[in-house]
Amino acid sequence: MTTDLNKSIVLKFHEAFDRGDLNEALRYLSPDVRVYQVGMPGPLNRDQFRQVAEALLGGFSDNAEAYSHQVAEGEWVGSWGTWSATHTGTFNGIPATGRKVHVQECVLDRIVNGEIVEHHANFDAMGLMQQLGVIPMPA
Repeated sequence: MTTDLNKSIVLKFHEAFDRGDLNEALRYLSPDVRVYQVGMPGPLNRDQFRQVAEALLGGFSDNAEAYSHQVAEGEWVGSWGTWSATHTGTFNGIPATGRKVHVQECVLDRIVNGEIVEHHANFDAMGLMQQLGVIPMPA
């Protein structure tokens, strides 16, 4: 696989996720994928990732990921950007606030035979909670 093809696979995975099409997004994940996500005991398997994704998509709408940087070397693709969404449903026990959030994220994926076999997602969880009003913003 070329690094350009690997980058394309990662982008297609995120585009499907942003549309809320989990079945399509999961097509890009290996059945044996290992998912490492901030705040989650890891690694998550594919079914556990689906549950986390359903909770996120149930709490937020208008999901969009905009990557300003994407680099690839061999099997690895690194993506840096911003996830934006609107908090329109209950998320982790937090009732909908209607607030638009913008969260920095850094994602590292490993692609083998056209499938994501490792997915490492690190995002600004503190910033998300501050934007939702759960944690006070610094003065």
